[in-house]
Amino acid sequence: QGYPEVDRFLSDLRSRYGDVSRAWRVALDVDESGLLDMREFCNAVKLMGYRGNLRSLWFNLDDDGSGYISLKELDPNAAAAFEKFRSTCTLRYDTIESTWKYCIDRDRSGMVNLAKFRHAAQQLGYTDDQEIQKLFSLLLPTAGQQYFTLHDLKFLQNWDDAKRLAAERKRLPRGWVNKDPFRVSEQPVPAEADGEDHADIIADVKNMDKRKDEFLRLLKERHGSVVKAFDVLDCSG
Repeated sequence: QGYPEVDRFLSDLRSRYGDVSRAWRVALDVDESGLLDMREFCNAVKLMGYRGNLRSLWFNLDDDGSGYISLKELDPNAAAAFEKFRSTCTLRYDTIESTWKYCIDRDRSGMVNLAKFRHAAQQLGYTDDQEIQKLFSLLLPTAGQQYFTLHDLKFLQNWDDAKRLAAERKRLPRGWVNKDPFRVSEQPVPAEADGEDHADIIADVKNMDKRKDEFLRLLKERHGSVVKAFDVLDCSG
């Protein structure tokens, strides 16, 4: 990153969790959306006991000035490895769970070690054994553990679900319409969204949810409850 404060922070993550990507999964991106806004980041870092300047740390980590931090900004190599694995799995088997069932854990043992994962990765089209070993290491929930389970891949399915939902919402009209704003069309959504647009569309989803929460909170503050607010707003009676 090039900033002493950031370097110390990333070094602390590696010391605690083994690598930055594991820290991201375990301690930072708790909702597994793939992005952190400043509030989420500050809450997570405070829980870790960070005592430095949070605003300065945030500013220096948010390389693109988007108002969101992604794993790509903390560990671009790990982010690329996860994204390749996610897209490879979902393009071939549609979901991570199906990939697990029909490719990764075909013996139904519920656990996957390196040898088993190597065979599955080769079936998925991976040919570089060093890449396979590195990916296996990244997927382990704890440094030094010898296996992972389907639960440890859940974050990839959540990332995929978020991509699909964000891509669908991006296609919906943004103007006011008197219908359910969260209704989605039945048109199939491609598993892979444009990588350059991923941060923008996920951020858009988070902003929509945030605005909704702020609006409901305002109604409660002014009218005591959403029901009472609706009675005031319902001009038709």
